[in-house]
Amino acid sequence: MMLAGALAPVARPASLVRPSETTSALVQLDPSVYGPEDPPTADPAGTSVALAQSQQSKCSRLAANSSTSSGSSWARPVAMPAQLVGLAHRHPHFWTPVLAGNTTAESVRAGVRASQQPATCRRYMLLQDDSKAGLGYDGHLIALVLSLAMRENRVLLEIEHPNRHWCARPPYTLQCLYEPWTHCPMPDLKLAVPHSLGHTDSADIVTIGTEAFYQSNMWYGTGNMLANSVTLHALEAHLFRPRPWVVEMAGCYLDECGVGFGEYISVHVRESPEKAQEVGQLPTFDEYVDATLQELRRHRDLRVVQLQTANPQSLNRFVEIARQKAFRVCFTDNRREVDETNKFSTSSVDAPALSTNALLAANAAAFISPVDSAWTPFVQALMHTSGAGTLPEIDFYSGRTSRRKLAIARPSKGGLGLRLANQGS
Repeated sequence: MMLAGALAPVARPASLVRPSETTSALVQLDPSVYGPEDPPTADPAGTSVALAQSQQSKCSRLAANSSTSSGSSWARPVAMPAQLVGLAHRHPHFWTPVLAGNTTAESVRAGVRASQQPATCRRYMLLQDDSKAGLGYDGHLIALVLSLAMRENRVLLEIEHPNRHWCARPPYTLQCLYEPWTHCPMPDLKLAVPHSLGHTDSADIVTIGTEAFYQSNMWYGTGNMLANSVTLHALEAHLFRPRPWVVEMAGCYLDECGVGFGEYISVHVRESPEKAQEVGQLPTFDEYVDATLQELRRHRDLRVVQLQTANPQSLNRFVEIARQKAFRVCFTDNRREVDETNKFSTSSVDAPALSTNALLAANAAAFISPVDSAWTPFVQALMHTSGAGTLPEIDFYSGRTSRRKLAIARPSKGGLGLRLANQGS
């Protein structure tokens, strides 16, 4: 386990090995290494395809040996912070508190945790995650379900669903990837009744499905109430605290890349016919590149881009741009196809890479992602900083149009590197 090493910046290697000498899925094509006298492979696109599709990083193998034992211990039940008691809420069914001006982000996080550590484990909401959405949108829905559970004074537990789309082994839920949400034990499932969605339930134990929750429309309006808010950050920070093996995998990839947390910018490139049809207009590849170069100029000491894309063509083109513009590209070892017919974002095979990419992006010096992608607010919510930290700074890139196409999130000053150290808080 390399938790300590993953939390601290790792030393940059003096030189980089050629791609043919490593099994890493990280593209190591540094123009400072490959000079005119030592050119890379004549076909850069072919090299990239080989790296993206054929080679396997040793880091991805950590998932096969991953443990679902917890990396953080639950303390005894704690009380709700005084400044969060008796507050009015913006929505009749959800925990959407009207916060006083002096309420800190940490107190809201403490309030969420306290709600899931009651002195008596009696009232439960049991979630069956049957959503067909990717992790970004699914994560947003689950955060809203937690908000609903909190408003009804319930603890939220996830129970197995037959599709097992996030994990193909016990516990067959998101808890393969993320830490437990509560110390409360699983109740007697025979006593559970379906949640009446939209009405207050008197039953102590209720069940709720992600898809039924989505179809109920009861959550409409909560997006504007919670968008980029301290409350949403606290909800998602509680739900998506990565297991130690996910942190280890992220640290492994960064070790291979020769950087530490915060020593790179993360870029999420979404290019697919399906997504273009859904949203109408995606950022062009040139706009991704332009926004990336602008951000690299802002961070003059950073020359590494952690690229997140499911499209192998986008990856290959980005690698070629990196060669031309003298920066390096690193990426995780996951399946890639031009279309999204196989829905990798909902597959247990690819879930380790998704959780690792979320962690890497949340701990980047900057995160660039399409405005119209659910992955964007999901990662932004995980960029919550600790201590006196505030919400991440968010800028927008519009290119030559007036329409906002890319969001650029940066952690608040002084917060970088604290999120991992305080995952158990």
